[in-house]
Amino acid sequence: MVSIVDLLVKRGDVLDHRYMQKSTKRGMSDVEAAECAALKRVWLAFKAREEDRGQRWTQESVAERLGWTQANFSHYVNGRQALNLNVLLAAANLFGVDPAEISPRLAATLPTGGDPMAEMVKDLPPEVRNAALDSLELALRRAQDSIFGDKFTQYMRMLDNLRNKPGSQ
Repeated sequence: MVSIVDLLVKRGDVLDHRYMQKSTKRGMSDVEAAECAALKRVWLAFKAREEDRGQRWTQESVAERLGWTQANFSHYVNGRQALNLNVLLAAANLFGVDPAEISPRLAATLPTGGDPMAEMVKDLPPEVRNAALDSLELALRRAQDSIFGDKFTQYMRMLDNLRNKPGSQ
């Protein structure tokens, strides 16, 4: 005798769970969940700050800017997908925050504590280093109108810090 479930499975009305593979996706750790929560706080603060400036940001516009789908971004900010280093750096860059504000764990894996500009210029002779920093400043000033939020000020402060480090003159 054939059961009603077997008939429905045969017709395609019901999936036969006996033959489906079990998911091997691991659960998210408490640290990873906290990182997602931090990303959400940073995202909401960025969104509010930009709305005060007359800019409207949605999950879709952020995702488009980062080259992701809206669903990807939603999964990160709602704690369904753990962050990785690429996600952290892209989001921190767009939102104008230090990566360690979102994930100290992942930020600790960056060279020189998360300052890639310092890493790039640290071994250059002083005259080459200063010329590189001057070129970067010029490029930033030309792009000032298209740099979001407080990032222009942050970048200029970073340049000043790099110029004023011991051994940089």
